[in-house]
Amino acid sequence: MKLLKNIFLFAFVVVIIYLAFFIPKRIRIDGTWSVSKILLDGKSLIDSKKDTLFYHSLELFKPKYVAHIDGDSLIIKKGEHKIGTKYIIQQGKNGNHLINLTSNEQTLNGTFQITFDTLVTSASFYNVYVDIVSNSTQLSLQKEVYVKPWKPRPIERGKP
Repeated sequence: MKLLKNIFLFAFVVVIIYLAFFIPKRIRIDGTWSVSKILLDGKSLIDSKKDTLFYHSLELFKPKYVAHIDGDSLIIKKGEHKIGTKYIIQQGKNGNHLINLTSNEQTLNGTFQITFDTLVTSASFYNVYVDIVSNSTQLSLQKEVYVKPWKPRPIERGKP
């Protein structure tokens, strides 16, 4: 009985240490994203005159295209108009990230380079920008992420 207890305790400690230092290799981009730029075969689906600072600063005139990413599918919607793709993210030879898209839209088939950029706007908010680029096609997505503020440890007597 004591041996069985020690084996379970050892296994529990190994699992806790593994989870504490585990770094996933997979990039997760699931969620709902705002689409700031869609360029398909050199033709822009979002008006370029709306890409001004004034346009983006008003809450009323946010871009109407929205991207829903779930599992292995990417769906870009504007009203009834939908563009759907399946994707696989992989690491390239140079260490950069590539995304393979397959879609009914001919310009969204193939391997694209994907870049991520993060901008910290405040202590609890940051913006994530994703660009999916090939020769004549570009998708620019952005998302504002809220991070819960950490709670400091309660003050204990005798400790700084």
